[in-house]
Amino acid sequence: MKNRIKKILEILEREYIKWDVPVKNLKQKNKKSPFYILISAMISTRTKDEVTKRAIEKFIKKVKRPCDVLLLKLSEIEEIIYPAGFYRIKAKNIKRVSEIIVKKYRGKVPSNLKELLKLPGVGKKVANIVLAEAFKKPVIAVDTHVARISRRMGFTKEKNPLKIEEDLERITDRNLRNKINYLFVALGQKICVPRNPGCNSCPVNRYCEKNI
Repeated sequence: MKNRIKKILEILEREYIKWDVPVKNLKQKNKKSPFYILISAMISTRTKDEVTKRAIEKFIKKVKRPCDVLLLKLSEIEEIIYPAGFYRIKAKNIKRVSEIIVKKYRGKVPSNLKELLKLPGVGKKVANIVLAEAFKKPVIAVDTHVARISRRMGFTKEKNPLKIEEDLERITDRNLRNKINYLFVALGQKICVPRNPGCNSCPVNRYCEKNI
């Protein structure tokens, strides 16, 4: 199992370079900024990938640092991230998170799980995305794409994200864990879509459980 997931990640990393997918565009837009990565992950919850991409593009134009958010009215934040799912709640959380980062962490996004989970609107998935993307920590962020592909590949039978994370951790070398989210998400956006996946054009089709 370890060798199989390692080979899958190697192939996806090569293919990822060629693909034009929202997750790739988001990574480029976020410019490796922990704050942009955090806000992007917060917006993305229960929101379509393209909507998240447009929202963070608008956010980046308005905001350069966490302290800039404090100058925005709540209605302005809502307008920036609309029509993200639960945008009013997310706008409040973004405002509060920015205040905490400025006042408690001197403008820096915390780099450990315990502190990230204290932030409003930040759950395990969002925290792990920040740790993996911004700080290169060996963690696995399980979103809908990762969950779907992990089940299809036969890496898990679980539906609970925390259980899926545990299953993936058992079969993935530590140095590869922070690659799983963006590579599986890219595959999920490009080929392994929820309905009618493009199995015939999938670069890792032969490693999928149904073909083993």
